[in-house]
Amino acid sequence: MAIRKCSSNFGYVGHKSGGSMADGTSADADIPNYTFSTSQINVCGASTSAATLFPVANATVGNTYNMVASPAGGTFTVLSGPATINSSTGAITITGAGTIQVRYQITTGICPSSTQVSFTSTTPVPIRLEAFHVNRTKNGVVLDWITSKETNSRGFEIERSKDAQEWSTLAFVASQSENGNSIGRLYYNYTDEHPVAGKNYYRLKQVDYDGIFEYSGTKMINYGDKDEISIYPNPAKDNIHIDGLQVNDIVKIFDPSGRIVFENTAVLFSAELSISNLPKGIYYVEVIADNKIKAREKLVKMGTE
Repeated sequence: MAIRKCSSNFGYVGHKSGGSMADGTSADADIPNYTFSTSQINVCGASTSAATLFPVANATVGNTYNMVASPAGGTFTVLSGPATINSSTGAITITGAGTIQVRYQITTGICPSSTQVSFTSTTPVPIRLEAFHVNRTKNGVVLDWITSKETNSRGFEIERSKDAQEWSTLAFVASQSENGNSIGRLYYNYTDEHPVAGKNYYRLKQVDYDGIFEYSGTKMINYGDKDEISIYPNPAKDNIHIDGLQVNDIVKIFDPSGRIVFENTAVLFSAELSISNLPKGIYYVEVIADNKIKAREKLVKMGTE
């Protein structure tokens, strides 16, 4: 509790000297007894009267939230950060990403008080990309991707690069969502009919109606002669990708003794193989077509530590 004042009546028995009790007199006096007046003391109970304010959880740009505070009747103020607030109701609108500081102040009653809270606002992710694949076909390179959620999405720019440094835009694929918003799966594809010879890097640039954009991860595929096989990454820990396959190509992985530890038949023009169960060490990957070896490459399997 907080004692606000105790002016003329106080609890005291004994002798005061030269105004030692600060009661407005300077004379010495004996105090054989005392009177105690509650009218001279105001006590504030912090648990019932002090201002309390709760921060906004998971605040995102463009949304409005009702801040919770007690007791009622106070004033809300944004002290700093990208937000505006209704001083009476506590309805706060997030206008940008960053740290927001809000004060709630009680100025009425016998116990004025105030409190402050801080919380962080973020920009909502415009899409949730569930899958993104690139595959080599006889007609070029096919890009397939799936979204499981879209917010204010205008669509996707398809970008390609030869070195993963300088990018060019191939096309724009409009969002399939209604008015840019969707909470279900949407399926997309695009065919690059003129890939460059050698390595082709692809990425998606998702753009929303406000001009905000976000890049996907980068995918690489080797395009050129049909017998040009690309195996990556190398060294690898969990998975390897093989591009340049033809349907019915046979992929084998050998350990140093020549024992086959993996074998599979290609059903697409690229494959992703799990090697997580293989011990750390050196292996050899072979791609076989018509009983002839199309490619053979040493593979370094990294440990899991």
